[in-house]
Amino acid sequence: MNLKFLFSVVALAVPFSLLALTACDSDTSSNPSSEGTKSGFQCDVRRSGNSVHVIESYQGLVHDVTIEVSLDDDGRKKADITEKVTYPDASVAQRMCAEEKEEASSNQNQSERVDCDGNTVVSYFDERDDLEPNEYQAYRQERCAKMRKAAERGELE
Repeated sequence: MNLKFLFSVVALAVPFSLLALTACDSDTSSNPSSEGTKSGFQCDVRRSGNSVHVIESYQGLVHDVTIEVSLDDDGRKKADITEKVTYPDASVAQRMCAEEKEEASSNQNQSERVDCDGNTVVSYFDERDDLEPNEYQAYRQERCAKMRKAAERGELE
């Protein structure tokens, strides 16, 4: 898995520099929870078959990710990822749109397309790895727990 996916929201922008959000809830988990924190951080992970859907929100920023795991033409696993980020501020959205488009055009190792509309930036890309849907789900749940704690400590800006 490349760093684009792992830290997809970490490099969003100041003041969102620590907003590496992920999610905590799962309809296939034995311990689901999708509550927010006193700080307003909310997250939710749902898995259905080979698909993992994540919605995170914090201070007006909404990060919506869908990961669909399948086999490519050569029989190798791939994850088709759609990442939609809606920013509360239009100028931040415009800057992030330009940065995402620049990154997509310079990335030789993966297929990526970026669309922008108003305050929303949508990235479409794929990952070639051996991860199963339950592994994507577990990763996102773990990150959610970490971000929830950081939000409760007041460490997210």
